[in-house]
Amino acid sequence: MIFLVMFEYFELRKPGQWWMKKGSSHRLKSPEDFHFKISQQLQVRLEKNSLESCSPLNPGQKHLHTSLHIFNCTSVYEFLEHYQLKKLPDSLSHILKRWLKDEVQILLLEKPPLPKELLFLQSEGQRVVTLSIEAIMNGVLVDGHRDSLEFLLHDLVHADLFFSHHHNEQVLFFKKISDHIKRFDPLIESDEKFETDLNAIMSDMNSTAEHLHSCLHSSLINHKKRQLSWPVDQNLPFDSEAELKTHFAPFFENRVI
Repeated sequence: MIFLVMFEYFELRKPGQWWMKKGSSHRLKSPEDFHFKISQQLQVRLEKNSLESCSPLNPGQKHLHTSLHIFNCTSVYEFLEHYQLKKLPDSLSHILKRWLKDEVQILLLEKPPLPKELLFLQSEGQRVVTLSIEAIMNGVLVDGHRDSLEFLLHDLVHADLFFSHHHNEQVLFFKKISDHIKRFDPLIESDEKFETDLNAIMSDMNSTAEHLHSCLHSSLINHKKRQLSWPVDQNLPFDSEAELKTHFAPFFENRVI
């Protein structure tokens, strides 16, 4: 299903120009009946309005079989091995191939999880990919800003970052936040900007643990400055900084602001 949606969107936006054979500089063009076959198969799947039969290990692969033979491929994995998605990061093919090989724990959802829900999943070593059938059927944006394809690609890029060689340290960071989440409640209730920043860290940021800690530190410091009406370009008073470090000690251990 994921690949049906991706191929359909790509073919609609850039007919015959969204893929090319690896190692080749020649511009190839999709066969005339390619878009028709993809559209026909996708419509059948959308009419069910469900992801029920989309296994994370084989997301819609059998439904692409009649179209993949056009590329002399018998599987999605083979297609990704021999063709590249033009003007898209290599990380997309990389994470899709790892997902197909069952090397990563990715959950396929129809609706984006709440920030705290995604935080918990990441603390357990999992990441999600959202494919909104409802948004496709109704022609609406998933989060008010991105269509289904853009949201799908966004999730796949984040998944690749999450399952990078920084995976374990990210899991430990998110678990630490999850274990101490109640410490942030007073800040969330009194500071809308801090809530926005924390949500972004919990659900829309995948990097090194050092960078994640740095972003959290900045968010905490800026919250304290807003609380004190303190100038943004000045350091916090010593007692305020000490209070912050004490209350959020698990996040400042062996670190400096």
